[in-house]
Amino acid sequence: MDHDVERLKHIMLPMLKYRCLHGDVRGVFRIVHNFYHSEAAVKLNFNTFSTTRRNNYKLQKFMYRYNTRKYLFCSRVVSMWNSLPNDVVEADTDNILRIILINIGLIKIFF
Repeated sequence: MDHDVERLKHIMLPMLKYRCLHGDVRGVFRIVHNFYHSEAAVKLNFNTFSTTRRNNYKLQKFMYRYNTRKYLFCSRVVSMWNSLPNDVVEADTDNILRIILINIGLIKIFF
């Protein structure tokens, strides 16, 4: 395990969990801001309650009957997306989102 971490540090590549988190955040951002075609993108429902504290793009959580569905993209990203601050989810472009995520420390570039 230590050998793998050292190798990733040597090639300056973050660990898999940070790369997956980064991809999930950018994917939800693109879906929410309609960068993907609406028929090709995953359907994410917005929370209809008017009392949203952290951001204005809160997503609705779904409860699944089977445990295997909790690993799907739609259910995996909701808690993480709802916890982001408003200035992150209202970024203008994908690159600005990436820079903000790096600055707040959510995405680690080099460990």
